[in-house]
Amino acid sequence: MDQSRWPDLAPDLARDISGRLHVADDFVRFHAVCKPWRASRRRDPSTTTRSTLLLPWLLAPAERCPLSPPLKLRCVFSGSSYRASPPPESSAHQMNWVAAADGTAVHYLPIEHEDDPVVLHDPLTGAAAACQLPRLPYRLCRHWGRKDKENPHGVVYGDGTVFLYTISYEAATVFWAALLRPGDAMWTLVERTLENPNRRGESCAAYHNGKILVTVEASRWHVFTPNGDNIVADDDVRVLRPWIPGERDNDYPSRYSYVLESHGELLWALVRVKLRYPNNDGMSGLVSDVSMSVYALEEDMSAPAPEKTMRWVRKHCRSFAGRVLFLGSPNSFALDAEQLGIHGGYAYFVYSNNGPPLSREQYYSVLRYNLVAGKAELVERLPQGWDNDMCTWLVPQPPIAPIQEITMRSLEARALKKKKQKKKNESAAHGITSPPPTRPIVHIDRHYELCFTVVVSNLPLKVKSSQLRLFFNKHRKVSGIKMIGHDEATSQSIGVVTIGTPHAHREEALAALNGLVFDGRRLVVF
Repeated sequence: MDQSRWPDLAPDLARDISGRLHVADDFVRFHAVCKPWRASRRRDPSTTTRSTLLLPWLLAPAERCPLSPPLKLRCVFSGSSYRASPPPESSAHQMNWVAAADGTAVHYLPIEHEDDPVVLHDPLTGAAAACQLPRLPYRLCRHWGRKDKENPHGVVYGDGTVFLYTISYEAATVFWAALLRPGDAMWTLVERTLENPNRRGESCAAYHNGKILVTVEASRWHVFTPNGDNIVADDDVRVLRPWIPGERDNDYPSRYSYVLESHGELLWALVRVKLRYPNNDGMSGLVSDVSMSVYALEEDMSAPAPEKTMRWVRKHCRSFAGRVLFLGSPNSFALDAEQLGIHGGYAYFVYSNNGPPLSREQYYSVLRYNLVAGKAELVERLPQGWDNDMCTWLVPQPPIAPIQEITMRSLEARALKKKKQKKKNESAAHGITSPPPTRPIVHIDRHYELCFTVVVSNLPLKVKSSQLRLFFNKHRKVSGIKMIGHDEATSQSIGVVTIGTPHAHREEALAALNGLVFDGRRLVVF
């Protein structure tokens, strides 16, 4: 298309194209082409919700180190990774993630001194949120401010409730939480000693309908009901998950719990993973089976009125056919599949793929579980540097400023530049020099996929390189293909393919490509 004709695209068509872009990179680039395309961002003022959503990104948890490590973000749908420098005043032990329940925002909470106000900050710019929260209780702030303790994290719910918590594993398992509801003048403090779990991956907590729920192992939940006197009722309620015929928890040594709200219900997603180790030569453990169950919290109506309890009721998987679950820490959420432009009935989560007992290898991968079919598949193995499975999902909200605002900013920037230049000239005339101003600059780098050159054999005798390129492009981006020989005796051809891969090791890339079927032949890749 001729570049001069880009602005002539019909506004309705530009708006329709904009609504079909679900990758944040493409969305921003589209609106940066020209003014009419940027103007297509405008929506009908009578509508208050967006008809489409951008695909979520992964935000890696902060590392504990003296220097401020770069923030790492990853879009597994487009295969793009980004690194951004955090604010200069932040430090690793301050990066306590507090995420919106719907995944639209993430902030960090600095905790250093007991007298410091509680302020949420933007992890990229360091800007403080508009609302300032009351000071945390002295005892809790002193505990969370220690660098050797677990980082507190939390969730901000739609009604404005802020829920912060940690679960520390020392001599005993201790649950610490702070709750601030709309209208509260001070935090509600919760401190409870819970049972010691057999596995630590099952712990999670949430606030729902005026109650705090926490679990450290899948067989038992505790419910706390805060009252107005900053005291939590002592009559803890155990919420037992009903046993499902055919389920054998002992067959799944790794289990993870996630809790989220969707369609007015509190849901609990329990992921169970079974590993197999082919040998002890340093190869990583392979996921041989993944099972996921989703439960909804309901009152047990069969119990007598004074003794009514709550229970988890297993949801039918087909009820999630129109939703996509994103499971992470500290928040998990469900989105409408149609708004994302992808198929529904799936759950995405990060899994730590440990090596054999004698191996130090540990890989982190994104898995996608088909809730309807009951099957899991590998989306991608995360690049090097992603060394924690407690990642946060974030729905990007790129601000597309209107033309009038950009024009006003440009005029203000020009006026400010002239003012600074005039001041600089006056200072130079009087022999006064001032140091250059410093301000935080966010550096964002794009991470490209690794490429491996592999040999592909058992190809059809008369295959063309264009056919082979088309075939491999369905799996990953191909940067080069060359046919190197034909074997009339075995009726096969051999080619060399340079292909991108999310895998950091050649062995894993070969394992992913080996066994692909092309024109009825099972390919051999080495």
